[in-house]
This record gives sequence, C-alpha cells and structure tokens, in this order.
Amino acid sequence: MADDTATTRNDIGGNPHTAVQAGTISGDVHIHGSAAAGPVVPRQLPAAPRSFSGREPELAVLAEAVDEGARHGATVAISAIGGMGGVGKTSLALHWAHLNQSRFPDGQLYVNLRGFDPGGKPLDPAVAVRGFLDALNVAPASIPADLDAQAALYRTLLADRRVLVVLDNAVDEEQVLPLLPGSGTSTVLVTSRNTLSGLVSAHGARLLSLDVLTGRAAVDMLAGYLGADRVAAEPDAVRALVELTGRLPLALSIVAARAVMYPHFPLDEFVAELRDAGRRLDAFHGRIPQHDLRAVFDWSYRALPGAEARVFRLLGEVTAPDTTTAAVASLAAVSDAESRRLLRHLVEAHLVENHAPRRFRMHDLVRLWALEKAEQLDSDTDRTAAQERFVDFHLHTALAASVQVDGQRTRVPTAEPTTGCRPLDFPNRTTALDWLDAEHACLLAAGKVAVARRWHAKVWQLAYALDTFHWRRGHVHDHFALWQDALDAARALDDDGLLGKAHRYLGFAASRRGSHDEAVRHLTLALELAVRTGDVREQARAHQNFAHAWEARENYANALEHAMLAWPLFRDAGTPVWEARALNLAGSYQAHLGEHAQARELCARSLELSRKLNDLDGEAASLDCLADVHVRSGDHNTAVTLYREALRLRRQLGNAYGAADSTAGLGRCLAAVGEQVEAREVLHQAYSLYRAQSRLSEAESVRSLLAGLEPPQSFDPPPTIGV
Repeated sequence: MADDTATTRNDIGGNPHTAVQAGTISGDVHIHGSAAAGPVVPRQLPAAPRSFSGREPELAVLAEAVDEGARHGATVAISAIGGMGGVGKTSLALHWAHLNQSRFPDGQLYVNLRGFDPGGKPLDPAVAVRGFLDALNVAPASIPADLDAQAALYRTLLADRRVLVVLDNAVDEEQVLPLLPGSGTSTVLVTSRNTLSGLVSAHGARLLSLDVLTGRAAVDMLAGYLGADRVAAEPDAVRALVELTGRLPLALSIVAARAVMYPHFPLDEFVAELRDAGRRLDAFHGRIPQHDLRAVFDWSYRALPGAEARVFRLLGEVTAPDTTTAAVASLAAVSDAESRRLLRHLVEAHLVENHAPRRFRMHDLVRLWALEKAEQLDSDTDRTAAQERFVDFHLHTALAASVQVDGQRTRVPTAEPTTGCRPLDFPNRTTALDWLDAEHACLLAAGKVAVARRWHAKVWQLAYALDTFHWRRGHVHDHFALWQDALDAARALDDDGLLGKAHRYLGFAASRRGSHDEAVRHLTLALELAVRTGDVREQARAHQNFAHAWEARENYANALEHAMLAWPLFRDAGTPVWEARALNLAGSYQAHLGEHAQARELCARSLELSRKLNDLDGEAASLDCLADVHVRSGDHNTAVTLYREALRLRRQLGNAYGAADSTAGLGRCLAAVGEQVEAREVLHQAYSLYRAQSRLSEAESVRSLLAGLEPPQSFDPPPTIGV
C-alpha cells in the first residue's frame, strides 16, 4: 500500500500546483497501474491511408501550424480541415499524423465524432471525453459524471504533455469545444464538412479548406492502386478516369478498387461506365456506406435545413460551370440577401464552393447527385419554373447589356420575365461588357436549357442579345452555334421575319468563321425573304453582309457591288447610321481596287456622318479605312495617327475583333516608318488577338511579318492589351 500514499511529481499532467499520489490525482482520481510504470501513452490512430498522394502544400500548412503553436506555447495549435464529403479530409489528417508521430511522444488520441454518419446522430461530446479518459487509463470510479468536470480532468491530464488529438468528422464547434486541451503543448486536428469558423475567433484555429486532387496527384493515386505499369499502358483512359471522377479521392478510390478486382479488364471499360452522366453515380456504389458516394453525399444533405436543401437541389439544374448570387436569387425566387445567406450556408457545409467573389460552383459529381435529389423530391412544375427563371434572368439581363454595348441595338419584343426572376440593368457600356464577359459560359448554358426545353422565342432572343458581343469579342464559333440554334427556333415559330434575320445573322457568323459557301447560302435565303416581305432595311443588311462575305474571300469587286446596293437601300429605309457604314465599306473596297481618290472621298464622308451621329463603331471603321487608303498612297505617318485613333475607339467599345485589325495595321505602319521596337510590340499584340479569336490566317500573316523584323522574335507573345 506504500505506493498508494507516496507523493510524487505529477508525470501524468495537470498544473504545477496539483500533487499526485501514486495511482491518483489530488488523492481521489485513480489511474490504473503504478507510478513506477510511468504515464500511459495512448496510440489510437487508425492505420495510415493507402495510396495517399499529393497534398504537399496542405501538409506544409499543417506542419507550420504546429511549429507556430510551439513558438507560442500558451495557445493550443488547432487546425480545422474542411471540405466536401469524399475529398480526403480524414486521409490527410491521418497521413500527417503518422508522418509526425515522433513530434508527440506522449501519445495520439483519435475519435470519430460521427458528425455525418448514416445514423444521423453525432457522437455526444461526453462519450468522446469519456473515451479519452479511458485511453489515458483513468479508473472508471474516478471519472466525474458531469461533462464539464470530465473535460476539466481531461485538460488536466494533457497539461504539459505533447499529445496529438485528432477529432475526425465533427459536426460543429459545440461538439469540439469540450475536447480541446487547455495548454499549448498539445496539437489538435479537426476534420469536418462544415466550416468551423468559430474555432478561429475563439481559439485561433487555422482553417484548411481541402480541394480535389491535382491531375498529377490523381494519376499517382491510381498508380498506387493499380500499379505504375497498368497506368502507363493506358494513358488516355487514365486521363478520362481522372476527369470523370472530378479528381475526388473517394470517387477515384472506388473506381480503382473495382479495377483491382478485374486486373485483365482494360481501363476503357471503366471509363465507358462513367461517360453516361445520367448513370455516372451508379459506378460509385459501395457495399458499405463509407465507400458509397451517394451515401457520403447524403450525410451532408440531410444536415441541411429545408430552404438550403431546396436551393441545393435547384443548383443541380444549373449546367453552367459556376453561377452568381444574383442568378441564384432568380433560380430560387428569393431576394438577393436570402440568396447570399443560403449560399453561405451551403459553402459552410462544403456542398458549394465560393471560388471567387460572389461566384459559386459545385463539383461535377455533387451536381449530378443534387440533380438526382431534385428529380426525386421536386415536382416537374417546380423544376421547370426554376429553370425558366434561370434562363429569363440571363436572357433579360443580356438584352439590357446589349443596348449598352451597341448603341444601334434596339430591344426586341419579349414577354415579361417569369415571376420571381430579377434581371439586372447596367449604367454604362463598361459594366455591361464586364457582365457579359464574366457570364459568357452561363449565358451559353442558359441557351442550351432553352433549346432543350423548346423555348423557341427565348433561344432566338438570346442569340440576338449576344450578337454584337460575340462578334466584337471574337467568339466566332459560339456566335455561329447560337445562331444555328436560333435558326431552328425561327423555323419552329414559323415567322418569316425572324427566319430571314436568323439566316442573315448566321450568314454573317459563317463568314466570320471562314465558311464562305455556307455564308452565301444563308445570305441568299435572307435576301429572298426580305424581298418577299418587302423589308427594305433587311434587304440592305443582307447586301451589307454579302459585302463582308466577299471581302473575306478578297473578292473586292463583288464586295463593292453589294456595298453600293446596300447604300441607297439604307438611305431609303431612313437609317443614316447604316448608310454611313455602307459608304465606308464601299470606300474600303475601292481602296483595294486601286481607286484611291474615290475611296478617300467616301471614307471621309462616312467619318463625318458617323461623328455627326455619334456612332463610335462607324467612326472607328472609317478611321481604319482612311488609314488603309493612306497606306496605299504611301503616307504611313498619317496612317499611324489614324490607326491609333481607331484603336482607341475599338478598345473603348470593347471590340476585340476590330481591335485586332487596327492593331495589325498600326504595327505594319510602324515597321514601315522605322519604329521597329514599337512595331514588334504592337504586332505581338495583334498576333495574340488573332490567335485568341482563332483567326489563324491573319495570325500567320502577322507572324511572317514579325519573322522579317530584327532581332528574331520568339512567339511567346506578351499579354494582350485589354479591349
């Protein structure tokens, strides 16, 4: 009994004022064993994860957090690892813990707090604390009944000891707080699908949000399961598996496990299973919930309140790469403030990522699962209404933007936006262009929804709303594709007026992408319909677009013929802006045909009329044309001045397509007057613009010119001047 009463120094923990009797703390808390045996060193870490790969930056962040804690010993070092289900939070925590066991000689404690387990009941903190006290070998009779007293005893036992505490799968801060040590000698790793921001403000925790793997790490992970030889033998299939799993570690591991079961199957077999988006999640089924992707996602979903769950399901309908708070407000028919609140909660649950200011996106597999939930729980009527609000938001906002971007554009008649839809308006051209640039992918996605739903009028109107933006920004393929959809829509609407315009716009877009025969075919049909309906303005526009088509083929005689036909028709239609533009086209073609005096006269008249009408597009085109006339007359210095002014207007208008031509013209003139350094810089910018617009023949022409300038230039061009 001597050992039961002999007082010794506290080797188990506590504060320096607490006396420890052999086998007790303060004489009434019994520790199993004897003082001679020394303190208990728990080793509770589960096995290290198999085929762990990548995560070097995240591992470094965790190491730095511990080092910082050691430098400031008064504060316990806490790292909260957050992320969506299946992203590898536990794997990262355990991998790091096993790598760094030597830093914690007094043991490692681990508990799965079951914050998102199938049972739906997170582990009671009292149970977790009791488990830790058991691991520290406290006699059951010495464990207090009250949670606060248990937590105090737990903190006492860890004081002055270097212990790693891994709190896995926490649901919220309240579950974590009783399990935090009280001194700075221990380190805590917490994993959760929720963002535990309260730990930052109250305990100085470092948050680490875990994203999917990099492409290289995903390939390495597959190699860890399948072997390097099998992975190297089918590189295309491996790349497809990485893409179709979205680089989500759980999805990769499930597919890899199936491939391990069938070592003689080519990996293309597993790729084929994943190609069908409608059945892709079936490929990630597992026999136990922890290895079943739907089950893992469902644990997060079931924790959502009703409003958040509804918005989450609705986001499954969004096929755009990302979206905004304003678009989600219309999608869900809620206010902007409510949209922000709901999205914030979904971000905190790591079901949605806030990857840029006011922009949100879903992992591909999460979106597919959200869509499944919408199909199961929401009526077709509700889903259709949400999709229509989403389409209307983008359509009506794009129409408002188009009026700012193109001063000559008028709004087409449209139905009122669907109830609950809140489109935006714009104070000026800059804000409108910025929105169109930022939302371009979302606008195209909205167009695909409208096509799929057979909302024909909306399809045509969206093509019209984006027309000027598409050609000015050089989105030649999107321009063509959307007008193809609009042509089908006009046929379905059985409206000759819309059909003729669709043929004309599509002909212009075809010409821009180099499809001359197709352009002529559509423009011929457009002209026939305009004559049949007696629409003089449309006849003029068809001739104008014919002129552009023949210009692209460098047939300036035919181009001039159509420009001269368009000119009086525009005058008769009472459209002086377009009359001025037709004059300029005619002057441009005369310059190419060597009729310099006539060309200068027509272009000067066009410039004067455009300025009078405040038509900046027409003014820029006239300046370009006059510059070309001066070049052909041998006056390169005057041409430089004119090209600079044209380029200034092109940039002001955001007209990247026209800016490419003005920039190339300016570069050629600078080279001609001996300004070699600036010429090379400007021509590199023209080359970049042409390449970005897939105008490869123009880019090659600039490249050839650059190749003849000294010194020789590489073709890693500098950043393009913004337009």
